[in-house]
Amino acid sequence: MSGTRLSRRRFLLGTAAVAGGGLALTWWLREPDSLRPSADILEPNAFLQVTPDGRFIFQLDKVEMGQGTMTGLTTLVAEELDVDPARFDVQFAPVLPVFQRPIQMTGQSLSLVDSWEILRETGAAARHMLLEEAAARWGASSQELRTDNGMVFHSDGKQSCSYAELAAGAASRTPPWFPALKKPADYRWVGKHVPRLDARAKLLGQAVYGM
Repeated sequence: MSGTRLSRRRFLLGTAAVAGGGLALTWWLREPDSLRPSADILEPNAFLQVTPDGRFIFQLDKVEMGQGTMTGLTTLVAEELDVDPARFDVQFAPVLPVFQRPIQMTGQSLSLVDSWEILRETGAAARHMLLEEAAARWGASSQELRTDNGMVFHSDGKQSCSYAELAAGAASRTPPWFPALKKPADYRWVGKHVPRLDARAKLLGQAVYGM
């Protein structure tokens, strides 16, 4: 691999894939694919896009076959990003190398286990970048800030900003090597009842089925 540079983003994705039990070889050999249409969209990796108009887009690389995969995997990202899963726009991911660990498939009841680390780190990396952007704007330390459902608040109680307002600035920041993850005691949605994100579309006959 002489001449191949190891970027922070590639390292983050590679280590997350290994931690999740996947084969990370393709992650090391190329820069991760991007699904953001413009540079002002925050994208720690192709799984997640946070837009300046307030959208939280999750690229679901598994198939929803009735077991709640869509809701479960979205919740992993949402928990670490500190955003209610109900606010996410879930899209079925295209076939890209970044989603192949080692192949892009759904089966054997492994979706949650396979995605546990990488999706939590995806949400945590985005939150870290948003906190860094807010701290820079306010001349503060990120330790003085907290997040709550898509907002960043300063401990002085006087300053706050939405993720949407911070997205463009945060998009230019480098994803952290090892983003801090929540402790189980701090979970708001993981392990709790989360309404099925696909229920409404199915009830209204709007869901698209494979067969």
